[in-house]
Amino acid sequence: MVKGTDEEFEELGMRLKKNNVAIDVINFANPDNVGRLQLLVNAANDGSEASPNCHFLDVPMGCSHITDVMITSPILQPEDNAMPGGGANVGGGAAGADDIFAGMRFDPDMDPELAMAIRLSMEEAKAAE
Repeated sequence: MVKGTDEEFEELGMRLKKNNVAIDVINFANPDNVGRLQLLVNAANDGSEASPNCHFLDVPMGCSHITDVMITSPILQPEDNAMPGGGANVGGGAAGADDIFAGMRFDPDMDPELAMAIRLSMEEAKAAE
């Protein structure tokens, strides 16, 4: 669980916005975090409601297909908001090594930390089966 008050999260978001910092936040199966994290993202958002530059994604507890949830989120969508199926697949990476990213419009080389989080989540999901 994240620690801090609603006011602290909102203030942090406003400081991020003031310094032109865009954030994307993913909450993995912790409903207690949703309110504060949503406040943070809303306060940091410098875009319009139709085209925000900050995004929040809540992956609910018990979600067995985490990649499906993440792929359809604005966080992994290209800047031009093209839908999957249109344009080239960006998941070039190392051939064969990143089979879990096949079909995703996501290049694991561009965000290795997110790629590692997805890999770990996939491994945990397989272990739980």
